[in-house]
Amino acid sequence: MCVPDSDGIDAVAYYYVASDAARAQAELEAHAAALSPHQRPLWLCAIDSLPRGPTGKLLRRRLVELHSERTSAASAVPR
Repeated sequence: MCVPDSDGIDAVAYYYVASDAARAQAELEAHAAALSPHQRPLWLCAIDSLPRGPTGKLLRRRLVELHSERTSAASAVPR
């Protein structure tokens, strides 16, 4: 899914559901490292389940909202 990064430029966010999130994250990072830099997802995020509507279709808008919530919460954490 493409979402705007902090500069307002669209970047790839990859959301996935996995029973072993840590293992899946490591495998996805290894696969992403093999891609060209412009093809790599900027975010790899594990979620409990994909948001779906009553007919079972993926709610992409909800993923964008979820991404906004996660990135704004991450930027609110003091460093």
